[in-house]
Amino acid sequence: MRSHIKTLIPGIAATMMGIGFARFSFTPLSALYVDQDIISSENITLIAVFMMAAYFFGAIFASRLAERFGPKQVIRSCFVIVVAGLAFEGAMAGYFSSLIIRSFMNFAGACLMVLGPAIILSSYKPEQRGMAAGVVFTGIGIGIVIAGAIVSVSAVFNVTVASALLFGVALLVAKVGWQGWETPTLKKSDGGALTSLVNAPFIGLLAVYCLDAIAFIPHTVYLSDFVASELGFGVESGGYFWAIFGLGGVVGALSATAVRRVFGGQLSLEMIVVIKAAAIGVVMFSTDKTIIAVSAFIVGALVPAMVMLISMRTLELVGPEQMARAWGLMTATFAIGQFVGATGMAAIYSVIKTYQPLFGFGGGAELLGLFALIIFTRIIGSQQKEF
Repeated sequence: MRSHIKTLIPGIAATMMGIGFARFSFTPLSALYVDQDIISSENITLIAVFMMAAYFFGAIFASRLAERFGPKQVIRSCFVIVVAGLAFEGAMAGYFSSLIIRSFMNFAGACLMVLGPAIILSSYKPEQRGMAAGVVFTGIGIGIVIAGAIVSVSAVFNVTVASALLFGVALLVAKVGWQGWETPTLKKSDGGALTSLVNAPFIGLLAVYCLDAIAFIPHTVYLSDFVASELGFGVESGGYFWAIFGLGGVVGALSATAVRRVFGGQLSLEMIVVIKAAAIGVVMFSTDKTIIAVSAFIVGALVPAMVMLISMRTLELVGPEQMARAWGLMTATFAIGQFVGATGMAAIYSVIKTYQPLFGFGGGAELLGLFALIIFTRIIGSQQKEF
C-alpha cells in the first residue's frame, strides 16, 4: 500500500473535486442563497435537476473523452472546470448563472468519478483493491466537510465570500491531484465484450445504484435548506448539519471496507441498504435536532460506502480491463436515478411546499433497491448458475 501512496493521493483529489466540490458543495450554498434572497427554494430544486442531467452526460461521455484525448488530459481539464466554476459562481451569484455553472461542474465531476477510481483501482492487485477504494472514496467526505465548514463560517458574510473560500481550497486540491496520472492508463475495450458481461448480478447492482441515487436526493440536495429554512434553525445550522453529513462521509468508505472483509460484498451491500433506508426515512417522522444529526451522519457515511462497495463488486464482475466502461455505465445509471429523483421531488415540492415528506419517499426508494438486489443476485443469479 505504501508503494502506491502517490497513486492514492490524486485519486482522493479526484473524488473530492468530482463529488465533494462539484456536486455536494451546492447543498450548503443553497441554504445561503435562499437566506440572502438570491435564489428561491423552488429554483434550487430546478438547478438540482439540471445538475443531475449534466452529471448523466458526463458519465456517458467520460470514457469516450478519455480514449480520444487521454485520461490525464481529461482529468486535468475537469479539475480546471470545477475550480473555475467555483470562482465564477461567487462572482456571478444568481439563478441562471448558478444553473449554467453548476451544470458544467457536474459534467466535469462525473468524468472525474468515472475515470479517477477506475484508473486507481485497476492499478492495484485484487487483494489490495478494497483498502485502496476505501481510501480513494474518503475524498467525497472530506470535500463535504470542507464545504459545510466554509459555509457555516462565512454565513455571516455572503455567497461571494463562501465561494471564494471554496475556490481557494479547490485550487489547492487540484494542484495536489494534478500529477500521478501518467503511469496508469485506461485500456480501450470493445463495447460488445462489456455487453457479454452484463448478467443478473450486474443488473441487480445497476438497479440498486439507480434507486440509491433517488433515495439520497433529500439529504444531498435539500438537507441544509430544510434545516435552515423549513425548520428555522438558520444558515449556520444548515452548514453544521452538512458538515456532520461530511464527517460521516470521511469514515464511511474505510468502515465499509472493514465490513466487507467480514461479511463479504453481497451481504455488506444488503446490510448497508437497510440501514440507509431507515436513516433516510426517519426524518419524515421527526424534526428533532439530534435525530436529524444522527441521520445526517449515517447517510453521509453510507454515501461513499455505497460507492465503494458497488465499485468493488463491479470490478469483481467485469475485471480491470472493462472497469472504466462498466463503471461509466454504473455512474450513468446512478445519474439517471439522480435526474429522475430530482425531477420528481422538485415537482412534488412545487405542490406540497415542504421537504419533510421527501425523506419518506427516499427511504422507500432505498428499500426498493434492496428488493431488486436480492431478486437479481440471490434468486435469478443463483438460478442462472444452476444452468
